[in-house]
Order: sequence, then C-alpha cells, then structure tokens
Amino acid sequence: MLGVYQLDTSGYCVVGMISLQKSLPPCDTGKNSGYDTAMATKKNRSPRPINPPAATADATPFTKDGIPKTVADRMMKRAVGFSSVPTLLGFLIFPAGYFLLKAGYTIPNWMVVFTSMGFLGLGVAGISYGLLSTPWLPSETGTFWGWKTFWENVQRLSTGLGKEGERIRAEKQASTKK
Repeated sequence: MLGVYQLDTSGYCVVGMISLQKSLPPCDTGKNSGYDTAMATKKNRSPRPINPPAATADATPFTKDGIPKTVADRMMKRAVGFSSVPTLLGFLIFPAGYFLLKAGYTIPNWMVVFTSMGFLGLGVAGISYGLLSTPWLPSETGTFWGWKTFWENVQRLSTGLGKEGERIRAEKQASTKK
C-alpha cells in the first residue's frame, strides 16, 4: 500500500506511482503529517494516469515543481548528443580488440580496457556537459555548443553548493554550541 495525500487545491498529492480517486481523506498539513495520513489499497486505485501541470513560459525554472518540460527535453537531447558517440566507441572497443587479436595483431589487454574506460569516461563527461550547457530558462534556446551557457551554469552550481555548504556548517556549529 502507498500513502496518498489530498491537496488543498483541485488535485491530489501522490507518494508513489499510483492513480487516485476523489474519495480519499484530506492531507494533514500539520505537525503529524506523514505516510500514514491516508492509505490507498488496490481497490482505491484508478486506471487514469496522473499528469503533472504543464509548465508555462513565464514560470521560473527554480520552483518546487522541478525542471520545466521544455528545459528537461532540451537537456536530454544535449546529453544524448554529447555522450552517444564516446559511449558507443567505449562499447565497440572490446569487439574491435577481439577481431584485431583474431587477425593476428598483438594488443595488450590493458590497452583495450583503458581505451574502453577512456571512451566511457568521455561519455559520462558528455552527459554532464550536455546538462550544464543547456540554458535553464524555458524562453532561452542557447547555442549549438553551449560553451558560454556551460560556464554560466557551472558558476550558478558552484555558488549554490557554496551557500549550501555554508548553511550546513552554520547548522553544525549551532548544534555543537548548544
């Protein structure tokens, strides 16, 4: 059984991947809210899928609702584009090494392994670059390579991580002084 909570507005909040019916109790937004507020059984589940609200063009991308769909789709395209070739080469190194050995060439095993690992590492770097080189505002499209956007997003990320680190250190210091 999965916990299901009713929102105060015209929908329901969900814990887990289930569809809901309108017969559940309201959310407990107070001190005792938790997974045991309302329980959904198999007979309470509805076959309708839950669709999240559509992102609007004027919505800010830094809300509790998550990344807007247009930005997420753009991130996916860029991550696949920048990582697919190195990842494919990383997987093709092993069969290529095998066929070269069968053809009579002498190739050390470590060379095949490290070459494959290098290409797979480039694939991971391509995923990271694809995500960070995507403009995070739905209204912006960015450039093909996204170099300027990459450095802007790295700056935002490092600033955010720095502030979070300061907040955590301050909380630790406050808790040790008590």
